[in-house]
Amino acid sequence: MIRKNFLVYLNTSLIALFFIPSVLNAQLKITLSLDKDTYLEDESIWFEAVEENIGDETMYSSYFLTSAKEYCKVILKDSEGKELQYKGGMGNFPYRPEYPGYKVEPGQKVYLINNLLAIFGERDENHRFVFRLPPGRYSLQVMLNTNYHWLYDLNEKYKKYGAMAYDMVDKGTIFSNIVEFKIIKSTGIEKEVQDKLLQAYRLTYQIKQGSSIGTEIFPILKSIVDNYPESAYVIAAHSSMPGSVANSVGYTRNQVEEAIRFKDRIYCYTLTSGLNKELSLQKFPELKSKHPDSKLAEYIDHYYKYGRLKEVRE
Repeated sequence: MIRKNFLVYLNTSLIALFFIPSVLNAQLKITLSLDKDTYLEDESIWFEAVEENIGDETMYSSYFLTSAKEYCKVILKDSEGKELQYKGGMGNFPYRPEYPGYKVEPGQKVYLINNLLAIFGERDENHRFVFRLPPGRYSLQVMLNTNYHWLYDLNEKYKKYGAMAYDMVDKGTIFSNIVEFKIIKSTGIEKEVQDKLLQAYRLTYQIKQGSSIGTEIFPILKSIVDNYPESAYVIAAHSSMPGSVANSVGYTRNQVEEAIRFKDRIYCYTLTSGLNKELSLQKFPELKSKHPDSKLAEYIDHYYKYGRLKEVRE
């Protein structure tokens, strides 16, 4: 009887241990979204993936970054189900045994935002620094191995169990929802704007040290932003303006006005995250009050609660 009770206890304990990681992982959820489901060829495609702790306990997760390939993976497939090769940057993340992982409090959200063209796009005669995806249908999903220590655990088990170790390590893997979208060719006025954009892209091939070609590129991009405010290509042109091209003609950005202009787009995140702390503290409360239901307000709220302004009270 004692032996039987012990076996029941042991089996129950093993079952509990087996299910605990799954239960804990279920507290973390990834929600993936796009601005829309149809894009024009060469239009920027910004995605937003939000990791959220929907449970009541504080969790520890891993690197929610596209550059952390062993932890996070953006999965893009074409209409035939073929997975496209990731072409973005790779990061180096040395293992720290004392690091428990990224702390995610109950209700906290962690954002992963990027432009699909930047991490999956192809080069051709028109695209040197800004890449392209061909017209067609696509599906998008994000995967995250939330267990920061899984690689270390794998290496240790591999020494003892060989290839069997891959089935013995809990990665804490979670997947986002799948989002489908399509890319179509532009027509009419949008085709004219696309041609202007590609003209600016082609000129980048002539940029060399000491070159003044930027003075030709910038007016093209600026004309798209100023003269075609409703065009699908405004964000692509706007995101190409800052940097050396803008500096070549003495252009000064107004980041607050930019944030307001794109307040309802995912792209807004890149504009607000780059604002310096002093300007953020000065402008964010007013911007959030004037645009309470916008993406801009959502991101501002996040900065105060969990981001770079979390030590500051509004």
